[in-house]
Amino acid sequence: MNHTIRDFHFVLIALCLLTLSITPARAEQPAQVDALASPLVVDAPSFTSHPLNVTHTTITPDLTDMVDMDGDSDMDLLGYTSEPNTSEENELFWWENDGNFGFSEHILATNIDAILPHGFDLDGDGDMDIVTYAPYYCYVYPCSHPPAELFWWENDGNQNFTPLSIYQVTLRNAAHSPVIVDLDKDSDGDLVFYESDDDLAWLEFTPSGWVYHSIFSDVYDGIEDILVQDFDGDNDLDIAVANDYTHPTYGWVLDRLDIWVNDGSMAFPTSTRLDSAADRYTGNLDLKAVDFDGDGDWDILSSNGDVEWWENQGSLQFTRQDISGYYMGGLYPGDVDGDADMDILYKWGYIENLGADSFQRRSIALSKPGNAWFGDLDHDGRIDLVAYGFTPAEYFDWLTFVKVTPAALPYSTGFEEPYADDCWENKLSLGQGQVVIQSDTIVTGTQSLYFEEPTAEAILYLDLSGADQVELSFILGNETEPTAEDGLYISDDGLTWSLVMSRTLASTSGWTRFVIDLDEASAANGLVFNNAFQVKFSLSNGAFWLDEVKVYDPTAPFRSIYLPLLGKTE
Repeated sequence: MNHTIRDFHFVLIALCLLTLSITPARAEQPAQVDALASPLVVDAPSFTSHPLNVTHTTITPDLTDMVDMDGDSDMDLLGYTSEPNTSEENELFWWENDGNFGFSEHILATNIDAILPHGFDLDGDGDMDIVTYAPYYCYVYPCSHPPAELFWWENDGNQNFTPLSIYQVTLRNAAHSPVIVDLDKDSDGDLVFYESDDDLAWLEFTPSGWVYHSIFSDVYDGIEDILVQDFDGDNDLDIAVANDYTHPTYGWVLDRLDIWVNDGSMAFPTSTRLDSAADRYTGNLDLKAVDFDGDGDWDILSSNGDVEWWENQGSLQFTRQDISGYYMGGLYPGDVDGDADMDILYKWGYIENLGADSFQRRSIALSKPGNAWFGDLDHDGRIDLVAYGFTPAEYFDWLTFVKVTPAALPYSTGFEEPYADDCWENKLSLGQGQVVIQSDTIVTGTQSLYFEEPTAEAILYLDLSGADQVELSFILGNETEPTAEDGLYISDDGLTWSLVMSRTLASTSGWTRFVIDLDEASAANGLVFNNAFQVKFSLSNGAFWLDEVKVYDPTAPFRSIYLPLLGKTE
């Protein structure tokens, strides 16, 4: 791509013609808003990032649990490293939180298969144990690989862990992803797991050892995920099973969701199919139990290509609502924005619950591909996020969700940090679409903000209280041919928006630099400068890049904007 830059300085006449032809001006100009002593805190979620400053020197680690490993009332991080089909360089570790979010690494074992570790006090002695899984690497029979195995890493109370074998089976995909739960409610930890692709079992912890119980056998053509919770409200735990089903006539492999009902004696003789007409071609890859609507019973969230909410109507009757048509792994329900309803977090983003069964998807705008783990890391009652990259050299950051705070003048960003500043908010379609910081195409520095169809918006909140003259400059590059309604919008209340620059004015073969007189654009559209002024970069189709966003008073002394590709200041 030829990264050339052309300057567009919009004079008042041209700007008025553009804005008046696209959106009508307001009939009445609002009264001028007095400057406030402090900036407004906008009721929209953002986040603040903090480096974890932890070093891991081997292959990429995977964090799998946020739990208090050492009993000091702060949250530690549990994880592992794993190379496919081998135990070489594999490690089991935990990162100890010193109480001030400084983390130190403890390696528990090396050169072993100990994947998907999770913390639970299995023996009820008051300290945190660990459960891990070792897969069965047999793809062509016969083979001599060790069997699949479940391990209990017993904590002696001083964070010294002894691995004890719980169960072995020589079946591929066996014993994978056990659910650790006190199934029989005797104050210790039991394990529910699928023994093979079509068998489900549980292991009961007893003082004399582990006792095996079969739940069902040869029922399905495959098990995708399991979830344990009291779905019928009778004070015992039931089991939801996402499963594969082969159509008896056509041979299609479809996916369904069943609940196996606990009869009170730890037997599961019957199952109830949820929405039997909803057989689909994509799997329920991630099940979570949550009282999503706050009515006192347990609903189910699933990600099966779409994000779905199975609403519990009572008596094991569920209704399904599609929330998003965008695939999202690692669902984590929680109240992100503190408005007393349940939102949904996932890798690299979240879905905000707007109420009345309405939802808005937002990006976290990570700059590198990676993974995420959610939980209340700092014990403040809010959800935090630990984000990390795919190589040891990449970041491990702790993100705390906060409210958006409008930026004061002067403001500038080149999107060089892993995340956008706290003055930005983004909105995405519930289908595809993203706003993400990336390094594939840049004009200055090492990163830019990328917008991808079908619908993606990034909103910059500004505190312009008392401002008189304000300019906005930015650099924009179109990846595809734009439509006239895509571009730059402004608003002083977030409700009524005026288009002041169409993306059709930008080059499709390079970068274009724009300078907008916000005071003239606001006057032309009946807007006023206040502490809730908003600038929105909007996309409805195609894709574009945004970089070097600056908002400033053009009359301020010593104003200097450096444009590296032009090699000049102005």
